[in-house]
Amino acid sequence: MFLISRQVDIYKLPKYSEKIITRTYVYECNEVYGYRNTVIYDENNIELIVCYAIGGFVDLTNSNLVRIPKSIIDGVKFDKKIEMNYLPRKIKFGNKNLKEIDRFKVKKYFIDDNNHVNNARYIDMVIDYVEDYYKRIRIEYRIPAKLGDTIIVNKENIEKIKNFKNDLIKREKERATAEKYARDVRLFAEYLSGRKMTKELSVEYKNRLKATRAPASVNAAVAGLNSFFAFCGRHDLKLKSLKFSRSSFADKEREMTAAEYNRLLSAAKEKSERLYLLMQTACSCGLRVSEIRFITCESLMIRSATVALKGRVRTVLLPGKLCKMLIKYAKKNKIKSGPVFITRTGRPLDRFYIWRSMKALCKKANVSEKKVFPHNLRHLFARTYYKVHKDLLRLSELLGHVSMNTTRIYTAESSDIHRTRIEMLGFLRE
Repeated sequence: MFLISRQVDIYKLPKYSEKIITRTYVYECNEVYGYRNTVIYDENNIELIVCYAIGGFVDLTNSNLVRIPKSIIDGVKFDKKIEMNYLPRKIKFGNKNLKEIDRFKVKKYFIDDNNHVNNARYIDMVIDYVEDYYKRIRIEYRIPAKLGDTIIVNKENIEKIKNFKNDLIKREKERATAEKYARDVRLFAEYLSGRKMTKELSVEYKNRLKATRAPASVNAAVAGLNSFFAFCGRHDLKLKSLKFSRSSFADKEREMTAAEYNRLLSAAKEKSERLYLLMQTACSCGLRVSEIRFITCESLMIRSATVALKGRVRTVLLPGKLCKMLIKYAKKNKIKSGPVFITRTGRPLDRFYIWRSMKALCKKANVSEKKVFPHNLRHLFARTYYKVHKDLLRLSELLGHVSMNTTRIYTAESSDIHRTRIEMLGFLRE
């Protein structure tokens, strides 16, 4: 089998000496092509890198595709397909603004037993030419390079996007926001494929997003694009946000219950003390995932944390019981100052790692993956607080909301609860 394409999504690059586990899953096969996932996990079985590859069955004597008998395929036991954002096999370049930055000859050590460049070597060839911060690698294998061939390295001119991102950071936008806006612009650039930015293409792209995303997600992408258009001085390209009415009811499929939360905690306790305490911290204080880094050893001493995000500063009150638990954890792990929840190298845990760690608990806790994500702990805090105290104003202050309309979204209940209340009014007779 020769590889035809490969996509690698990187959630977190493993560090030197870190223990990892690599597993491969064959999830589909037909007479000509085979499909597989490769996943790299950390020692806690959290996904670090996920990949999917498509290979073609070939005759090694002439490198032509061959068909595999159906009887052989029927005997293959397939694995479950890994969840990831599967992009098309073919990569469209169009007339992108590419610039040649290097060229070199294929060396002997690039060649494998099939007398052409090994598929992994193509990544080695270009890794020195990309930015240190990359989250996805895509490769389409067309013609195999052989000994003595000339490799030409071209790079797309993305200086404007980099400058845009840096400008956002200089204007004190949160780094996560700057990275998201830059990511939205890169996706738009991929769609353009070298074509000039026009109002027509901008609207066409927005309509394409409408067909595949939820309205709120479309508006988030539009916000990023509009910010980029303003940066470029192209106010004529600005797009209108979608107008839509938010449901008055919570989505039952995404609403986490207290019982489910407790099952997740039990699963986390068996797996990782750090995750076990982190989830309790987020839920008992109603924290955003980006606010967890503000829970420091110093804040535990005064039972309150100062959170500075989105251009605002607020005080988060920390329950005494939580402080005792975290102080004990910090002493045990020799964390003397700064953030409590850190990696082995002392850096605050990033949102992607927390998200993946929580997802890994779903099967053990028997909780739907749709309900398990960090922000849902904040929603559970809000619903529970409002149910007990019925004080929307104080809840809004605790959550750090500017508008109570936002807080109302957090306290929404499922339609089943409202339906039961309506039936209790007693207007129906059999």
